Amino acid sequence: TKVDRRQARKVSRIRIDLEFQSWSGLRRRPGALATIGIREAHVYCEIHPCTVDLDFIKNFGAKGIVLSGSPFSVHQEYAPLVSPGVFELGLPVLGICYGMQLITHLLGGRVARADEREYGRAHIHIDVCEGVLAPFAGNFNQEVWMSHGDRIEAMPPGFERMAWSDNSPFAAIYH
Repeated sequence: TKVDRRQARKVSRIRIDLEFQSWSGLRRRPGALATIGIREAHVYCEIHPCTVDLDFIKNFGAKGIVLSGSPFSVHQEYAPLVSPGVFELGLPVLGICYGMQLITHLLGGRVARADEREYGRAHIHIDVCEGVLAPFAGNFNQEVWMSHGDRIEAMPPGFERMAWSDNSPFAAIYH
């Protein structure tokens, strides 16, 4: 569904998707998929690099930030990072894949190499059907797409688990 930019702004103001760009120049698939989903919900969304200035985000009028995927591990030397100031803007931040691992890493949790890489179909088991998982109330086992070699082993302080998979004790978390 194509969303008219002017109409989307009227419906739900603005979001920013901070895309993690890889050194290999790969197309931003996770960010593009997230953007499509957000726009299909009639929310205006733009993709910006993770190096975007915090003043730009403030002046842009963002109502939320999505930190999306990357082929990197948060432990790699040239892993894409965001300024920790992103978490002090008073905006909701949604982390998808690498984005969730980055949030965990920057806010005091622990991310480590998984024993088994998850790629493709996986099943998550939902503990809390609230927020972004509210549509799954009553259906606590969901088929999803996973693509990562790391996993969260300890959540940052103040976070709680929403879902887990056989390979990942924290497949979805919230604060």
